[in-house]
Amino acid sequence: MKKRPGLISAGVYCISGQLLDLIPRNRPSDYCLDLVPLLLAAGQDVRAVRFDGKWDDLGAIDRYLNALLSLAHETHTAANLANIHRTATLSGRVHLSPDSSAGAHAILHDSALMPGARIRPHSIVSNEIRNGT
Repeated sequence: MKKRPGLISAGVYCISGQLLDLIPRNRPSDYCLDLVPLLLAAGQDVRAVRFDGKWDDLGAIDRYLNALLSLAHETHTAANLANIHRTATLSGRVHLSPDSSAGAHAILHDSALMPGARIRPHSIVSNEIRNGT
């Protein structure tokens, strides 16, 4: 994909529940191409904030995992490692959320453990996102 300079619409959209009725239910729609013009035509207030920081496209699970793993070097703190058994193996990029745990001899590779995730002893987790229970 060729990168081009310019602005994009990305991030979190906050709209009231009443405005959800403007979104067509019988076909796919685009927030910027379909909903924003409707809001402006209806006299609604539409605002934007320019952001010059790091941005990751999270539109697919593999991109979400990659974004989490890009943070992995920042998340291996003593608090996050507290519940990882001393015989567990971490390789590649591993994102450890607080309150996640891995049992004895578990192997974690290029994966993300979300808050409350529990990895059983002798489990192998590779290229996955594990959620808490």
